[in-house]
Amino acid sequence: MNIEEINESMELFSHKLKNPVHSIGIHVDVVKSKLKKSADSNVDITKHVDFIASETERLQRIVLNYLEYLNLPDGKRKKIDLAHLLEG
Repeated sequence: MNIEEINESMELFSHKLKNPVHSIGIHVDVVKSKLKKSADSNVDITKHVDFIASETERLQRIVLNYLEYLNLPDGKRKKIDLAHLLEG
């Protein structure tokens, strides 16, 4: 597999990952909203839902950062610390 094929497969992978992560984020927001409206709101559950929301947002930032990097023209793309790119 050459570098171009790797880049294409990583871009496809990132796009495929972006949609379900976005969907998870939307559904977490719905659950949070329903918990806030509920008279039986459980603080412990709300804490866990907030954590899921936070991690989903972080994952979305990682995927978007990587997609932005992959979409840079070849002349603008340069070697970077992958850990920094994936920090989100």
